[in-house]
Parts: sequence; structure tokens; C-alpha cells
Amino acid sequence: VEQNDVVAGPTFPSTVLAGNPGTVWSADFDPSGDRIAAAIENGSVRLWDVEAKKVLRSFEAHQGIVWMIKYHPTRPMVATCGSDGAVKLWDSQSLELLQQWDAEGTVRKIAFAPDGRRIVAGDQSGVFAPTGARLAAVGWGETVHIWDAATGLEERRLVGGKGDNWSVAFCSEGAHAVVAAQDGTGRIFNLDNGTLVATLTGHEGTVHNVTLNAAKHRVATSSRDG
Repeated sequence: VEQNDVVAGPTFPSTVLAGNPGTVWSADFDPSGDRIAAAIENGSVRLWDVEAKKVLRSFEAHQGIVWMIKYHPTRPMVATCGSDGAVKLWDSQSLELLQQWDAEGTVRKIAFAPDGRRIVAGDQSGVFAPTGARLAAVGWGETVHIWDAATGLEERRLVGGKGDNWSVAFCSEGAHAVVAAQDGTGRIFNLDNGTLVATLTGHEGTVHNVTLNAAKHRVATSSRDG
């Protein structure tokens, strides 16, 4: 294989969690890496057991689309946002609503700071690197923006998949990022030199969200194909 060749991982996707009631707009691993919470267009959230491929529980989270779901980095909490303009913080065990913030319009993306003390909300995807040193954002078009979180200065621009990019996630040390693209791929970039490391394939529609779990060496992608 030539050095510049793009290779799809031979084990991707290793697990398919199918049959969700509509488009899955976002998914996130719980801290154990054994469960995934999925945000769905009918306003519900589904908690999946990854190995058993079984739905453990489901609850109504928002009026309209649930655009994104993210687990708190250190505490048993999970945050959601939706087309009803709300950002909600839930107890990840009891699913009790702990806190709610109301925005003026649809909130499509949220991200916790690595220390868990702040949450960023926006109309398109923006995330903290796990070290807290970098911010990344994607939107309409193929450009991925990487900023220094302390200074706000742009470090690098990358070219994602064909069409619009929908989401971006960092690996544990913040040196790599995975981008969800309209062309049905997830693309892994080395942020130190800007190179494309690998392309993940398997979906038949736009990939709306990517999330990573370092402990299990897993990447999860969610798509319009359900």
C-alpha cells in the first residue's frame, strides 16, 4: 500500500445498531464504552447495549428533533439539544432532568469542555479537544476549522468529505480528529500535519455524527440511513 493511499479499516463497521425510529442525528458512548445513546428525529433518546445490540431504554427528550447527545466527561450526566431551542442536562442513570437552558432557536450541536465545567452550544458543530487546547468546527461546505482554544487563532483548515460536513470529534489526546461527511464517510485527520489518515465507509446516507471511545478503541458513526 502506498503511503498516501486511503484505506478503509477492515473491521468497520464492527457493529450495526439498526431499527431506530427515524434518522439518528447523533450518538455518544457512555464512559464504559459498552453503551451508546442515540439522538433521534422523533424527539426520543435510545440507550443501546453495544455487544448485545439491544435497546436498554428509551425516553422522550425534546419536542421535535434531538440534534445531539453528549455524555459529561467525569460525572453521571448526559446533555441533549433539539429543534425546540433547549439544551437539557439529564442524570444518565435515572434519566431525571437536572437542568435546562433555553436558546432563541434550534440548537444543533453541544460540547462539554474537558473539565466538564463548561458547555458550548451552537447551530453547527463545534467541539473542544480532550486536552482543552483546541476547538474544531464544521458546517456547510467541505472546510474543517481548527482553532487554538486559548487564543482563538485558527491553527489549520482541512478539506473534509464531498459536500457538507456535519460533525467532528477529537481522539483522546487531541492530535487526531474524525469528520462526519455528507458523502457517507468518516474521515480521520492528523491535526499536527493536516494529512488524511483513513476513510471509514459503510453508510448509505449522510453521516451526521461521529464519536470516539479511547478505552475501547472504537469509533461510532450515525447516519440518515437509520
